[in-house]
Amino acid sequence: MGWNDFYQRRGALLAVLEWYARNPGSTIRFDEIPGLHEAYRDREDLLRALHCRWLLLLAPRIELALDAAARHPSLDRVVAVTRAWRELAASEPALRGVLDEYAGVNSQGVCTAWAAEHRLLALAAGLAEPDQAPEEVIRIGAAFLTMVGHQGRGRCVSRRRGLPATLLREGRNLLTRINERMRRRTTKNQCQ
Repeated sequence: MGWNDFYQRRGALLAVLEWYARNPGSTIRFDEIPGLHEAYRDREDLLRALHCRWLLLLAPRIELALDAAARHPSLDRVVAVTRAWRELAASEPALRGVLDEYAGVNSQGVCTAWAAEHRLLALAAGLAEPDQAPEEVIRIGAAFLTMVGHQGRGRCVSRRRGLPATLLREGRNLLTRINERMRRRTTKNQCQ
């Protein structure tokens, strides 16, 4: 991709976000947004680019939040990651809105993008380890996103089993892990 392509795609992506901010909850119409057909092949291509933008904005926020958590022992990693995600969602409502609107799109590229976000959240919050099975890390991240208060309309379906059916159980397991970490932290602080 050359610079002209880059700027064309970025311009079309920003036009989509401006359009969606004026028409929240509406289906994105390629014919209503100038330059969209030329920049993106199809809806999946656009959704992957939007999710890439989300992750590019989210990762540094999480890094800063984790840095702050490391300097302040009273700030938990789970809380820090939750705040970072919520602050970004509040500052980028159109971007988050589009991603939530199309969360049920079950295509390989879009599911890969969701999996990347789930993996980032699970690992950054310290709820999963890098050497855990990828499916497990993704499920933990999806449960974490549900616990954060994300109200997306759907999820990509795992090849083994549907994520929506497991989210409640994963959410409970996640709460148990968080409570266990908090108990250990409290006990450790009392011993010192």
